[in-house]
Amino acid sequence: MGDKQSPGFPVGRVVGDRLAHAGCEQQLDQAGELDQVRAGHERWCRRALAVLSQTGTADIDDAWCARFDRIADDAGAALAWSAGQESRRVPAAELAAELARPGIWR
Repeated sequence: MGDKQSPGFPVGRVVGDRLAHAGCEQQLDQAGELDQVRAGHERWCRRALAVLSQTGTADIDDAWCARFDRIADDAGAALAWSAGQESRRVPAAELAAELARPGIWR
């Protein structure tokens, strides 16, 4: 589970948690890196959801549901940001579609 494609990889979760801290978001914004970090978080969510979507329905268990719930929380935060940015609406729609696929199984 240590690769960046794995839904268990904590990068997206760490980014989401760090953006939640007011000082960090402000510092990233001042450095001109906030949009880049948020876009990266959005991409991580899409990759993690795509990996979860490859799971067969027979393999869905409590651990899978817990991973989905954590990723869905991150995806919700990423969607809130990207849907509010005119230039990010297509990626937001793609993220919403990625969230819907495994969400049906949940």
